[in-house]
Amino acid sequence: MEKQKILKVRDIVLMNVVAIIGLRWLPLAAKYGPSSIILWLLASILFFIPQGLTVSELSTGWPYEGGLYVWAKEAFGEKYGFLTSWSYWLTNVVYYPSMLIYIASTAAYMVNPKLAENDRFVSIFIFILFWIITLINVNGLNISKWLSNAGGLFGTIIPGILLIGFSIYWVTGLHQKIQTVYTAPSLLPNLSSLSNIVFFSSMIFAFAGLELAPTLAERTENPEKAFPRAILLSAMIIPALYILGTISTTFIVPPKEIGLATGIMQAIQIIFNKMGLKYMIGIAAFLIFIGGIGGINAWIIGPINMIFTSSKGIMPPFFTKSHDKYGTPVNAMITQAVIVSLLILMAFSTPTVESAYWLLSAMTSILYFIPYLVMFSALIVLRYKRPDVKRLYKIPFGNFGAWLVGGIGLLVVSFSIVLSIIPPAGMELGNLLWYEVKLVGGTLLFLIIGYLIYRNYEKRNVNIKDIPLYGMPLMP
Repeated sequence: MEKQKILKVRDIVLMNVVAIIGLRWLPLAAKYGPSSIILWLLASILFFIPQGLTVSELSTGWPYEGGLYVWAKEAFGEKYGFLTSWSYWLTNVVYYPSMLIYIASTAAYMVNPKLAENDRFVSIFIFILFWIITLINVNGLNISKWLSNAGGLFGTIIPGILLIGFSIYWVTGLHQKIQTVYTAPSLLPNLSSLSNIVFFSSMIFAFAGLELAPTLAERTENPEKAFPRAILLSAMIIPALYILGTISTTFIVPPKEIGLATGIMQAIQIIFNKMGLKYMIGIAAFLIFIGGIGGINAWIIGPINMIFTSSKGIMPPFFTKSHDKYGTPVNAMITQAVIVSLLILMAFSTPTVESAYWLLSAMTSILYFIPYLVMFSALIVLRYKRPDVKRLYKIPFGNFGAWLVGGIGLLVVSFSIVLSIIPPAGMELGNLLWYEVKLVGGTLLFLIIGYLIYRNYEKRNVNIKDIPLYGMPLMP
């Protein structure tokens, strides 16, 4: 029976906007002041569009659960499929503490903003909070689904609109001075040193996430035309929203004073104090707090499911045990919570909350971009290895188009990894060598563990033919 074509270009665009936009990227970009506009545009053109075109082709050629794992396995074999999903899962394990720091720093404004800079408060708060979220998800998805839905609406969309609206009122209603001067020369990024643009890797990371979308081609009207149009529209709308949010922040807070984890709340606190609405600061903080919890909650099981898909017979049986009643991956989630707890301890060996936040953000970017290197490479390899597979959407201009899109993606992602390793200018990180050991050494250690797990699997001489190639198709 033919599936009903119910999705149009606008539906795909809306899904992209909701899935990708994140308020926590605005303070990072706002650090650059006016030049953030050019950097947002570059990230969109050089990464978001190639990412979207690549995901469109691969997901319509191989519409199976597992996404990145499936494409890596099809192009390079079982080992690289597993290592890709391993890196992808670890990305989220490292992402949780950095997101939790953002949440804790926001929550501090409900009580006392000074607590946002207290590393003891932040570390204890995020430790307890993550274990609570983990236990909620272990015991089924009813509360979990409610948290994710509420977080998206009340924690991201509404605060984002309010921030832009308040910045306009700051100038037109309160007649306050704009805290950042926007001139033609100030729009140009300072390229005198790579350390001046290290946050650019996080701006690129802010556009990531299209690979999480389910295969929509069979539900879409004219997917050959709808997908590229939706990507191009998304590439205009999403950067525009990021740019407006960044400018709004710099209108109210000078770039040099913007905290990486507290920038949004700084702007909100300043404008509410000026309006005589101090009681609203706590309400705004609570909304963003809920949004952060919803964001973490939405990601807490998905990447584990990818590991389950790719690790049948590879990971130890303990790791793949499911909850007897709810069917949730209980041991994997508890293991994940233990690793996150250790990462929290490691991160707070840095001098400040802000440096801990950056360390975890940089490690997240590196681990996340490794699967993207595989994805862009798979796009090119599969054009030659599996030309017979029908793609409902295919990048135009033949193999040249695949090389162009994949090549740009590979270069940008490689550059982003390099940027993530370089310490940001002016940030207090303590001993530089120790910082790099934690960042680079920790990343390599995670990858080596995944490699050793797979080597142990090979030594057990498990028959790969007995393992399913990959999961069931995402769409019924």
